Amino acid sequence: MSRSLTFFLICYLLLTSLNSLAQDGGMISGIVKNKQGEALSFANVSLLAPDSSVIENTFSDSIGAFRMAKKAAAGKYLIKVIRLGYLPYYSDANIIDAGLVLHISLSENKQELKEVSVSASKQLFEKKTDRIVFNVENSIVLSGENLIDILKQSPGVVVDGKENIMVNGKTGVEFMIDDKLVYMSGEQLSNYLRSFSASNIKSIEIITNPSTKYDAAGTAGIINIVTKKKRNKGLNGDLNVTGFQGKYAGYTGSLNLNYKRDKINLLCSFNSNDWTFMSDQQQSRQINDATIPITFQQSSFMKNPDFSNDLKLGLDWDLERNQSLSISVWGLSAQYPGSSIQVSNAYKQASPSALDSYTISKDFGTEPVQMIEANVHYTKDFDTSGRKLSIDYVFTAVNDHASANYAFSYFNPDGSVLKPAQYLNANNPSQNNINVFKADYAVPVGSIGKLEMGLKASFISNDNNNIFSQGNGNIFVVDSTKTNHFVYTENINALYLNWSKEAGDNSFQAGLRAEQTNSNGNSVSIAYTFKRSYIDLFPSAGFQHSFNDNNQLSFSYSRRISRPDYSELNPFLYYLDAYAYQQGNPFLRPELADVFEVGYVFQKKYSITYNFSSAHDVNYDASIQNDTTKVLINSPINLGHSYNHAVVFTIPIEATKWWHIDGNYGLSYNIYIGTIQNTSLDRSAGSFTVNISNNFKLPHSYSFQLSGYYHAPSIRGYENFAENYNISAGFKKQVLKGKGTLKLALTDIFYTQRDYVTVNFDNQQRSSLQQYDSRKLRLSFIYNFARGIEFSRREIEAADDDERSRLKQK
Repeated sequence: MSRSLTFFLICYLLLTSLNSLAQDGGMISGIVKNKQGEALSFANVSLLAPDSSVIENTFSDSIGAFRMAKKAAAGKYLIKVIRLGYLPYYSDANIIDAGLVLHISLSENKQELKEVSVSASKQLFEKKTDRIVFNVENSIVLSGENLIDILKQSPGVVVDGKENIMVNGKTGVEFMIDDKLVYMSGEQLSNYLRSFSASNIKSIEIITNPSTKYDAAGTAGIINIVTKKKRNKGLNGDLNVTGFQGKYAGYTGSLNLNYKRDKINLLCSFNSNDWTFMSDQQQSRQINDATIPITFQQSSFMKNPDFSNDLKLGLDWDLERNQSLSISVWGLSAQYPGSSIQVSNAYKQASPSALDSYTISKDFGTEPVQMIEANVHYTKDFDTSGRKLSIDYVFTAVNDHASANYAFSYFNPDGSVLKPAQYLNANNPSQNNINVFKADYAVPVGSIGKLEMGLKASFISNDNNNIFSQGNGNIFVVDSTKTNHFVYTENINALYLNWSKEAGDNSFQAGLRAEQTNSNGNSVSIAYTFKRSYIDLFPSAGFQHSFNDNNQLSFSYSRRISRPDYSELNPFLYYLDAYAYQQGNPFLRPELADVFEVGYVFQKKYSITYNFSSAHDVNYDASIQNDTTKVLINSPINLGHSYNHAVVFTIPIEATKWWHIDGNYGLSYNIYIGTIQNTSLDRSAGSFTVNISNNFKLPHSYSFQLSGYYHAPSIRGYENFAENYNISAGFKKQVLKGKGTLKLALTDIFYTQRDYVTVNFDNQQRSSLQQYDSRKLRLSFIYNFARGIEFSRREIEAADDDERSRLKQK
């Protein structure tokens, strides 16, 4: 890593020198602030001739800075500045000298602050240059839903019965919360995502081909969860409460407070959830043993309550000399008690109606989880040219203390005992610690363009001690054949360099990211250790051409990686139930993919995107069936190759003044080629997804939304997935003079959200049908309280970033 740091320092000094040589004379720049000295972003700054004709327009950035793109000869000019909530500013005729820096102060329009209410309505699905944005806060039917269920209704996203998440038919998705990577996987990730409610989510960004600035992890791309934030002056916030009834009742609630005064901004967010996850599953397997083939049928019912509370405290401090410091601490305390009952019947195939034997499995468990995350973020804007430094440090600790009791009873067809009952106790404490350091530096270099560079180092440690005890119901003894202690550490060091340039109607981007991965695994129970160390290079490139303000063509390429999770590398057998085990693979290699994307935006709102990816060493969760013991062992392998073609359309329609339709449509074609247990696999199939939301404006501040999605049959490896669809509806009513909102929604009206999977490969003929508690009646109340204008600085930027991107500085 010392060489990497040396390289970074050399590049930093070189770019700083280039920047000092690249300063342009005759450029008019400045900073816009209010009377309290606070920077004002998104102020419209116009350079006018003495006759008031417009020479050039631009906008102030997040620190209030602006810079005219054209050089101005010495002469008389006028400066006009307009900003929402403030009185217009007009300068006197000035003599403009080369390199003049203006300091402009705006006065509040107090009458406007009192009387004008600003509101904006976004499309539910938005296509931007490098991502699709799902504006969750605009949805009526998703109010109070948890993030897992929201993802099921997100464009191009599919969540299967095992909660594997796919984008455009591909696995290998990484998650970010507010642009910060989530270092969790498996059940921990699922529990973490379920702790998020729609009341705290502003939007979901689906980034299928990220640039070099992002981590290379995620062959299918990145899903970024953007949370709600308020930055208005004074005390402001919102209260969200949702109650719902399905098979089980539950509620979610949140309180968000923000206080801003002068250069200090304080925030506090509290969330509470109490609901139940339910799964009703039917499985069937054919066992081809040496005597008579047997059909093995399993029926299971799972009920897992979810009690969680989390609190976030934060401080934003605008320091002197265009510097800012943000500190936040987030803590989660959750309880996941659960129970399930499973009946497994074995039928002789020669006589299907004749029951051979049956097993009843019961388990009761609990899983208390505590999580804490601390974040420090520092930024410095050196000048108005765009030279910027940002530094981040994140610490995360997760303590998980899962435990469960299992009971297995075995019976003959007449109900008599086949063999003695089996009792197991499982205690599975785990500790995860994550430390992440990141630094990014951006500098414009004259006519060359803009250079961005950065480094990142992450350190992850996991200590998982899975202790199994076996007994007769009263006395238990540790079972060393099922007990496993696994310790895993991982360190990833990264450097990147990215170049971008705008030239007329064209913009270009190219970059290179290097990532070094060092990992160590120790399966203490079986005295097995392994070490990995490798370096990969991840290039990226992009091009965009604007035919005019409404039509753009773009192209991008990037190389991506999906590293195995620590649990996938542990060679020990995990006990799932009497007939199913999970085993890791210490020889599992990371999956690498090359991703190409071409997109076209028409009339500023319609879009079509074609995405192609070619992956090798595909990480695939394969199953091996033992016909003698009837046991199914799941283990990850490197499948070989996969190829994915996807076409995504975003089509909003203004049917009438009171009826708006948001539509997102996707086509995909997947090819899988490889070998599983000496059996060749060569499969391909197409599929499609449809997400539609009908939004109706009704009289008396009412709104109605009818939305749904449809996922056509698809494949993944040797698995076949049946169709899956959901239709939901909801009403919204503005109350309390617009400060309050009531929402009433019914989700999955026809109870069709289910997962049906079949397999017919090698010696496996099996199927699984899984149903959830997805049909729910939800009632939500949202109350907003704030002083001043409705939109904060950052919210205005987010609402109009499409318009800003079209104002290119030439």
